[in-house]
Amino acid sequence: PALPARISSKGPAGAAGVAAVRDEIVVTSEQQRDKNTDAVATRALDRAEAAALPHAGDDLLRAVELLPGSSMSEGTSRVQLHGSRDDEVLILLDDLELLAPYHLQDFDSALSIVTPGALARAELIPDGYPAEYGDRIGGMLNLTTAAPSSQRSFALGLSLLAVDVTGSGSWARGRGGWFSSARGGSYHLPLEIDDREGDPRFWDVFGKVHYELNSRHNLRLHVLVAQDEFQLSP
Repeated sequence: PALPARISSKGPAGAAGVAAVRDEIVVTSEQQRDKNTDAVATRALDRAEAAALPHAGDDLLRAVELLPGSSMSEGTSRVQLHGSRDDEVLILLDDLELLAPYHLQDFDSALSIVTPGALARAELIPDGYPAEYGDRIGGMLNLTTAAPSSQRSFALGLSLLAVDVTGSGSWARGRGGWFSSARGGSYHLPLEIDDREGDPRFWDVFGKVHYELNSRHNLRLHVLVAQDEFQLSP
């Protein structure tokens, strides 16, 4: 908020000092000042910040719901900004556009197809984004996956809905690197709580490999595959 203010001071022995008048005082939070230094209004979450926020399904897109400008509906991972439709929001994964990146679209698009363990950062631009990103009226969500680690590592994640495995490492004396994640699960429990029948299952696999040819050129290969399975009882 901006408020009129008059600041005055007194010198030694109570002598009157020079009065300083300011037209306004601008108050900003430390978090906003650190993250929004660019001209474009950007909101960002890294993996640790997203994990600390209350959200269902261990899904980063649901954590984005808590950022200013987002208006996601309960029970879905579809991103909506300022009341726009979800297809009016540009979603990028490592600079590649994703079209309807949701599991279980017949069940309110309950989860995104990107494994939470694969994501390192989510950057949300609710309005005023650069023209290079297209003509979406809602805004832009840019997802960045985790970078390959220098040492080979593996991790196992377990939630109420799914099990996921991630792995990372390097090769060719550090000139190359790889990262992969796989997830599989069932949406039966939320449907049962909501008195709905069905046992829809889902899985997704993400992997990327990069190799540094020289100081100016890199080769990169990214793969994302996802599928849902659901059968109606006779």
